[in-house]
Amino acid sequence: MQGCDLYASVIYGAANSIIVGITVTVVTLLIAITLGLLAGYYGGWIDTVLSRVSEVVVSVPLLLGAVLVLNSVPTRNVWLVSAVLIAFSWPTAMRVMRTSTISVRSRSFITAARSLGLRDWRIMLTHVAPNTVGPVIVLATLQVGAVIASEATLTYLGIGLQAPALSWGLQLSQAEPYFASAPHLLYAPAAALTLAVAGFILLGEAIRQAGFHSTNSA
Repeated sequence: MQGCDLYASVIYGAANSIIVGITVTVVTLLIAITLGLLAGYYGGWIDTVLSRVSEVVVSVPLLLGAVLVLNSVPTRNVWLVSAVLIAFSWPTAMRVMRTSTISVRSRSFITAARSLGLRDWRIMLTHVAPNTVGPVIVLATLQVGAVIASEATLTYLGIGLQAPALSWGLQLSQAEPYFASAPHLLYAPAAALTLAVAGFILLGEAIRQAGFHSTNSA
């Protein structure tokens, strides 16, 4: 365990795992909002091109695509793993954003904004986006836990982060040969990973419920 005690390794390993989860989620969210706004607002060939690209990407399973890319790279760090996960994670959120934008673009306040001569980018930023990003943000919050689990899976399989980096997946991989003689080496990072993933999923569910109740109240 690189000369560190188990507790220190688990605590320090949380940093890389959570950095990957939050980085992938935030960048994916920005890509999804931008592309979803463009596709839903303009429609036409822009929508067609972006929709076809998203269909191609989503047809490749996340873990399979990440395995194919990362397996061909000799040196892998936090940012490379994050970039690969981002490349295969954005289509679902983009589709949600596109659908929300299509439902909003024909409303009366958008028509009024156009009649006032506002530019398209201003209408999208000040009128469309605030009324469409809610479902995407909820989806992104739920995605953090899934991304952390994906990174741990890739690293456990030997194609994610590499030593001297530390993550829960790397600790699980290193502890596997000692499971019979020292099972606590496996239990500690596994428990931390489970609690983190469950915590982010519960946070996303709480945000979803809060948004649902506020919508009903309105």
